[in-house]
Amino acid sequence: MLIKKIELQGFKSFPEKTKIIFHSGITAIVGPNGTGKSNIVDALIWALGGQRSKSLKGERSEDIIFNGNTQKPPMGMADVILSFADESEELIINHRVFRSGESEYRMNGKLIRLKDIQEALWSRSISDKEYFVIEQGQIGLFLTSKPVEKRLLLEEAAGTAYYKTKKRQAQNKLEISEQNLTRLEDIISEVSKAKNSLQRQASAAIKYRKLREKIRQLTSLNYRKKIIQIEENLHNVTRQYEKCQRQEKEAASLLKTEKKNLSVRRKEVWDLEESIKESQKTLYALRSQLSQLETDRDKESKRIEFVQEQKTRAITNSEEVKQENLQIAQEKAEVEKESENTHQAHSEKKKALNQADSENQSSQDKLEKWSNTLEALRNEYFQKLSEHTEIKNENVRIEKEIELLARQEEKLKEQVSKERSLLHHKNS
Repeated sequence: MLIKKIELQGFKSFPEKTKIIFHSGITAIVGPNGTGKSNIVDALIWALGGQRSKSLKGERSEDIIFNGNTQKPPMGMADVILSFADESEELIINHRVFRSGESEYRMNGKLIRLKDIQEALWSRSISDKEYFVIEQGQIGLFLTSKPVEKRLLLEEAAGTAYYKTKKRQAQNKLEISEQNLTRLEDIISEVSKAKNSLQRQASAAIKYRKLREKIRQLTSLNYRKKIIQIEENLHNVTRQYEKCQRQEKEAASLLKTEKKNLSVRRKEVWDLEESIKESQKTLYALRSQLSQLETDRDKESKRIEFVQEQKTRAITNSEEVKQENLQIAQEKAEVEKESENTHQAHSEKKKALNQADSENQSSQDKLEKWSNTLEALRNEYFQKLSEHTEIKNENVRIEKEIELLARQEEKLKEQVSKERSLLHHKNS
């Protein structure tokens, strides 16, 4: 099979997707140092399953991913697609690795293991070994290598190494199967040892089953006897139940008759209670009337005692009133004498009061004249005051207008001076 093309993306110095097609006439890739020729060879080895970091010129698997430069950021994965083809078959191998450490292999678009790819390559006489890629120093290394190493290289070139690896894998499987057989013999010996104990257990289990069957038979017989006894007891109970039912009917008929008699007696008792209640009501009414009469009698006796007390008090008060009348008559005579004296003093004071009224009338007339003149003077003062305030306001307004005119005059003078200076500059 021949290599038809290789596609690179994020692998070492190839950040962008790069496709290299190997036509039938291409025999070499040439270019100056640093253009990535060796990176193409490393991509071929890596896609074929090469895992050694020394052959890929790096210390870790992450070193094959593009780390970025001043123009482009670092990539998150490296992807290489290698296409083989011959007259009858086409083989596409894809190897992809991520910066997190995960990697995957695909062959013809299907996700498979590295072992499957290596087997497919071995069957087609294709390998990831370095003798397929002749680099600097590889020929000298081949010549100076040991015969055993040369033999290995020649066997790989001849295609017999694939079958040797298969033989080695088969031998490993045979060794594992022999180990399993020895382990199986050990298990058989252990099982044979445990066989006797299992037989004893089996015989004990058989005895247990037989005894359990006997126990079931005995329990069934026991339950059958119990059922017969229960049926007999049930028959006796049913007879007793029927007898009790008859007794219950007789008792129910007697109870009905007793209930009727009881209802009649209850009615009689009810009538007696009603008559007793009516007699009690009349008794209560008579008792209340008796108590009312007793209270009225007590009130009348108290009223009589009160009237007698008032009568004795009136007798004593009449004597006191007589003495008071004598004193009042004496005081009346004295008051009449004092009233005559006060009448004379009153007539004299009345004359003096009339004279004071006339003088007061004249003084009031004078006061009214003075108040009229004072009111006129007050009105005149307020009028003069309002005129004075108006004059003040007018003066303030005139002063403000003068101030505004002065400011306008100053502004006009400044404008005239500016225009004069402008004219002077123009003329100069």
